[in-house]
Amino acid sequence: MSIPLHVLVLEDSLDDTELMLEELIQAEFDPIWQRVETESEYLAQLSPDLDIILSDYTMPQFNASRALELLQEQGLDIPFIVVTGTITEATALELTQSGASDYLIKDRMARLGRAVAQAIEEKQLRQEKQKAELAQRTSETRLQAIFNQTFQFIWLLTPQGKIQEANQTALDFSGLQLDEVVGYNFWETRWWGFVSTIQAQLQKVIFQAAEGDLVRCEIDIWGAESQVVTIDFSLKPFTDQEGKIVLLVAEGRDITKRQQVEKQLQLLNAELAQRVEERTADLAQSNQQLRLEIAERQQIEATLRQERDLMNWLLENSPAGMVMVNHQGNITFANKRSEEILGLTRAEIISRTYNEPTWHSTTLEGFPLRVEQYPFRRVMKAAEPIYDMRHAIQWSNGEQVLLSISGAPIFDADDQVDGVLFTLDNITERQQLEAGLRKALEEEKELNQLKSNFISIVSHEFRTPMTSIKMSADLLKRYGHRASEEKRNQHLLRIEKSIDYMTKLIEDVIIINRTEAGVLQFSPESLDLVQFCQELIADLQTSELKQHKLVFSSQHDCCLVQMDENLLRLIFVNLLSNAIKYSPLGGKVTFSLNCTPDAVIFQVQDLGIGIPPEDQQRLFESFQRASNVGNIPGTGIGLAIVKKAVDLHSGQITLKSEVGLGTTFTVTIPISC
Repeated sequence: MSIPLHVLVLEDSLDDTELMLEELIQAEFDPIWQRVETESEYLAQLSPDLDIILSDYTMPQFNASRALELLQEQGLDIPFIVVTGTITEATALELTQSGASDYLIKDRMARLGRAVAQAIEEKQLRQEKQKAELAQRTSETRLQAIFNQTFQFIWLLTPQGKIQEANQTALDFSGLQLDEVVGYNFWETRWWGFVSTIQAQLQKVIFQAAEGDLVRCEIDIWGAESQVVTIDFSLKPFTDQEGKIVLLVAEGRDITKRQQVEKQLQLLNAELAQRVEERTADLAQSNQQLRLEIAERQQIEATLRQERDLMNWLLENSPAGMVMVNHQGNITFANKRSEEILGLTRAEIISRTYNEPTWHSTTLEGFPLRVEQYPFRRVMKAAEPIYDMRHAIQWSNGEQVLLSISGAPIFDADDQVDGVLFTLDNITERQQLEAGLRKALEEEKELNQLKSNFISIVSHEFRTPMTSIKMSADLLKRYGHRASEEKRNQHLLRIEKSIDYMTKLIEDVIIINRTEAGVLQFSPESLDLVQFCQELIADLQTSELKQHKLVFSSQHDCCLVQMDENLLRLIFVNLLSNAIKYSPLGGKVTFSLNCTPDAVIFQVQDLGIGIPPEDQQRLFESFQRASNVGNIPGTGIGLAIVKKAVDLHSGQITLKSEVGLGTTFTVTIPISC
């Protein structure tokens, strides 16, 4: 099938023009052309719709160099090929350096078709590269926004500890600009107050992370006005596809307030225990001082009440959710902030136990918590604090909330754990941001994998026909004068088939690119489906079915329908070609048409190698092939094109297949006669 080609010819000789057009037709192009001889005519015909410009090097009123200059001034990306009678190597080099795609000598015009095809392909590759670069910039912008808007401190370091990036939260905290820290050793920046012990600690953990360890510790960081806070600091290695560590990701979360509350609670508990012990000892020493001791005890009790009031005030007004659970597992206290975090009133919270089913407690992965996974059980068993345990609960309205839970044991006078004081933090939004970042990184990785698959498949599928063309051309060149006409025709037919295969591959790549870009046209028109199917089979009979049997049948009368004939041809040429390709020699392929009042049902059935069940789910994605195809050639593009064409008809495609028994594809398209 000839390829439409919009051509602008700069040539003062009509004979030379007709010679060029003849070569284009021989190369299976359908030229739509216009010839000009002057600069004004040339400028009038310049248009983005042009596919190629063919120019003589020099003419009485115009020349190729000026034409190329005007094309570039217009900002148009149109391949420009110089076709001239004679030209020096220096002039040819100057033209190609100025932007010409190629040059040809008129008495060697046979290369024109290949030169035009190559120039158009190079233009398409440039455009695809520009689209890919735009998509990459957009992705980087989204990731940068997430990176800078998080409330945590984040740094990106080289494996040697030099700063590559710091988010805005970290920069604002210490009043720094990015250019003040990029390229510097992480431990030598203002964040760490130039304290030698902290610098040494940072150098040590950077060395550990560069060896592949995940490092976590608590460390002090200096703010803009000598403010010092403690952060939960972690350092994670990031590897490339080969497993090599190329980046260290440092994160920090301010835990100063949490530490202050914990220390204050510990001090209060310790002081309370000490005073009770002192008063008990005093009572044992002498009954004579009973009145004094009673008075002193009353004073102590007043002080304890003040301290308890202070502790209750701190608990009630804490910015973190505070919940107290006794040793039996009953919730005995909940502050105001815990109501917001748990989605319940204080009375509703206190009426529950820590493991009540109405919490719907699960892990972050959605699995119900086991008994030993509950924070309360862990603190009671170990009699030690826990930090940042994470699990999910469900509010009464059905919304799931992710919690970060820290807990400290409360000891009685006998040093036995009498309960646990928990601090709660709603980390749902933080987890969503982290999930978004991971998703963006995964999408970028998948995009890179698709690019790699495309390059690998196309280069492999081009290599075989190119080798066949070269081998046949060499044989014709060396022995063509001695070979019989039948032998020469065999080589020419092999070259023609190889060129047709490569042209089909290029067309498939162009079509899949259009579908991905959303620009594949859907142009329905009145169509006789029975006639369409019969013509399609006739075409295939001449090209693909010399060693296979294709049987067509139709059920019920089919009215004229509104469908896109070109898209239908894409669908069934691919499905029938695949059925033939994956069937044994002499095999039977069945093509059936069934018309109902509401839809048309097509079926393509073969008795070939079949498709393994594990491959069927992703078979309609680009570059996906079944694992049992062996050395049968193919790119994995055809079924992706079929799926897009069926979708444009608002139809459905399904498959049923068993390995070794064959495959049936069913295409259902709604109609209205």
